[in-house]
Amino acid sequence: MFDIPFINIKDKNKGVLYYYFSNSDNKYWLIPDIHSRTAFNIYQPTSVKGKILKFCFSFFKNVDAFRRSIGVVPVFLELDISFYSILCNCFNTKDVEISIFGGTPSNHQKITVQIFNKSQILGYCKITDSSEIKNLFIKEKNILEFLKNKGLLNIPECILLSDYKKKYSIFIQSSIKTNDSQILHDFKLHHWSFLCELFEKTKLTLPFKETDYYKSLEKLKLNICYVEEHSRSFVLEKLSYVHQYYVEVLGNEYSVYHGDFTPWNTYYEERLQVFDFEYAKLTYPPFLDWYHFFTQVQIFKNKSSSTQIINGFNKNIEYLNKYIPDPKFLYTCYLLDVISFYIDRDKSAMSNDVKKNINIWIELLNML
Repeated sequence: MFDIPFINIKDKNKGVLYYYFSNSDNKYWLIPDIHSRTAFNIYQPTSVKGKILKFCFSFFKNVDAFRRSIGVVPVFLELDISFYSILCNCFNTKDVEISIFGGTPSNHQKITVQIFNKSQILGYCKITDSSEIKNLFIKEKNILEFLKNKGLLNIPECILLSDYKKKYSIFIQSSIKTNDSQILHDFKLHHWSFLCELFEKTKLTLPFKETDYYKSLEKLKLNICYVEEHSRSFVLEKLSYVHQYYVEVLGNEYSVYHGDFTPWNTYYEERLQVFDFEYAKLTYPPFLDWYHFFTQVQIFKNKSSSTQIINGFNKNIEYLNKYIPDPKFLYTCYLLDVISFYIDRDKSAMSNDVKKNINIWIELLNML
């Protein structure tokens, strides 16, 4: 069912009651019986079934027929005392509660823990036994410190980056999220304000070949064998086109790219709050995060086809011109990067969903 290093499964008389459920993507969650409304903030569903589960659970969790109908299984768990002590020490409290997300199945799968006390969310913890993901934690800590020094306020603080039981690495960050925080699935002025501030406070002018974005394009060239054969020459042509543009046009400005700017890594509380910077890069073309937000919502929330996505994008071009000089060119830049990222991360271990998404991104490239 699940394998979590800081959790022990107990019998009914010794453990704390949790509810286990999973979805069709093989993601799973563990939600405690007590204070389940707060605990459910770790769950951000896009499907109708998931939204019904989140909305109704606190009211009907004790009804066996309801739980069975949505595949929820009660389990009794005990939290490892050493892990519990780490969490209490980090947040200077004597009592914490947790809910758990088992992570998105991939080479970068990791467990995420929401830490709270009754109705107050304290922060989040990520844990892994992978040295590669540990390096992502280190990079995220450094990025957060860099952005804080640049004056960005609406991001979390890394409270702890440490080993756990020698085999694992844990990353704990602060949060001001509440039960009333808004998850915005539409790109609002709040999002633009954040991206404009991110650009203004981190922008640099430097040669293209010294940028992180150049490295991403080079990785795609090296990994072109993982692109379906009939699309390789076309993708290489697009790579050459973007490369030539950035080499020939001098004075280009680059800035920090969040890398996974989506509704699920943002929320509105006083202002837009942004977290999960583990895929962030320092020197990318500005405003690529808009394209990631737009495209991910279209794919994962709206289940749109490539034709529907490009039609939606075309409707946004006039609006995008206020912020971006050449929206279509930057969409090409984004699509090459996101293809490069997933191919480099997963290579021959790509899931069917990733393969499907890569096909959509290549189709979008062909429509621009």
